[in-house]
Amino acid sequence: MVLALHDTVASFDPNLTVLGLVSQLLAGLLFTSAVARSQPRHLLQEILGSGAPNLQALRGAILARIQNQAGAVCFCLGALLLLAGFLRRSSPADWRVQVAGALLLIGGLAVFLVVAQRFADQLLRRYLREQLRRNPIELEEHVPLAREIGDLFGVESRAEDTLESYCARLRSVLGLPESQARSVRRPASRYYAFGRVTDSVFESASSDSVESGPA
Repeated sequence: MVLALHDTVASFDPNLTVLGLVSQLLAGLLFTSAVARSQPRHLLQEILGSGAPNLQALRGAILARIQNQAGAVCFCLGALLLLAGFLRRSSPADWRVQVAGALLLIGGLAVFLVVAQRFADQLLRRYLREQLRRNPIELEEHVPLAREIGDLFGVESRAEDTLESYCARLRSVLGLPESQARSVRRPASRYYAFGRVTDSVFESASSDSVESGPA
């Protein structure tokens, strides 16, 4: 029995078998990374409405979906390589072929992940445009979220910007209608808390809100 098992193993193609195992190992890493991106705490905060809105959870979900799809491709590729290695007549093991093939798989996956980051940003921009055009929001009432959207779409704040002018430029990029609530008075502390970690546009919004407050 042991001799028969030895003969069976000896009939495998070691090069294809190693590459198949490497491909399935990469698939496992992709699946693990995708699972790690799922954040139940963010989902709970969204359901309960207790967390500040942000785009990181949505971007993580998009990347997780892309990584799951890539992991499925790597898993199927590994299965095909293993099957070919089992069925193909045995050939001498060549470590150079194995190393070159493994580096090719790893390099291809690394390039894919870089492209996936940009693709995820494109999907996120498309989803945001579609959602905000269907259900516009007052960006002035969601300052941290407005800043995240502005960074995503490349809308930079200028020294002469006010909060209203910044949001107006952001609406223009998004193709949204003009704000209907410019005269609404907003708490100054909200802008100041965000302005501390941003540039002058939000700091000036804080001072404008303080000056316009009740005496």
